[in-house]
Amino acid sequence: MNKNLRKAISVLLILALLLPVAGGPVFATAQEVPDLEDVSRTDWFYPYVTQSFNFGLTVGTSADGFRFEPDRPVTRAEFVTMLGRLHEYDENNTIAIPPDGTFYGRYLAWAAGHGLILGDGSGDLMPHALITREQMAVIVYRYILMCDEMREMFENTWGIFPPRFADINEVSPWATGAVFGLNSFALLQGTNWSEGMKFQILFLPQDNATRAEVLAILVRVGSRVHDYNWCGWADWWSENRRGNATADEILTEND
Repeated sequence: MNKNLRKAISVLLILALLLPVAGGPVFATAQEVPDLEDVSRTDWFYPYVTQSFNFGLTVGTSADGFRFEPDRPVTRAEFVTMLGRLHEYDENNTIAIPPDGTFYGRYLAWAAGHGLILGDGSGDLMPHALITREQMAVIVYRYILMCDEMREMFENTWGIFPPRFADINEVSPWATGAVFGLNSFALLQGTNWSEGMKFQILFLPQDNATRAEVLAILVRVGSRVHDYNWCGWADWWSENRRGNATADEILTEND
């Protein structure tokens, strides 16, 4: 074999090794993922956004040239709508409630009917109020407990090193159990806070949940339930982002 041919073969072998690493995790492709102006492959939430389209949880906002708006706060109506779509992703799960003319009505009624969302105690489910991180945790935790099989599955897949939130005492009493429960299931992530040599991971329970944060937790739940190559996501994280990880980007493998 001559020298030039050996060089060519070597280059092809190197490319064959490198090209798979350049992409994100290999998830199911239930539908085509659109190009979003405000989502980059290097964003911590990129795999969650792409998989959210595959689960049919959300769509981009086309008014501004098809943007995802990852930092936009989410309303309670928007959240239960995405949760309901995740529930319906399993063809055996149907929400037999007719639409009421709003995008969220049937999902809100479903969530209320199953005790996932309770409102303010006077009957107002507050669909247009922004959802906080602790409210999000409570609803997701109630959803997991709603099905015995799903609850048992999560109880048998405990997180190895869940973060210790420095502000855990700021969580409302009615949400403490849910936050501890989801954290033990490796479904929560924290936010990095540091001052000098002091480093903490905060949960920020009263902060409004963003679209990126909401999709992160819902896709984690869906990926566990539907087994969409969760290990593939861990491989992508290890290859692409681990070296530059910050506390608010610590995902399932370390939660």
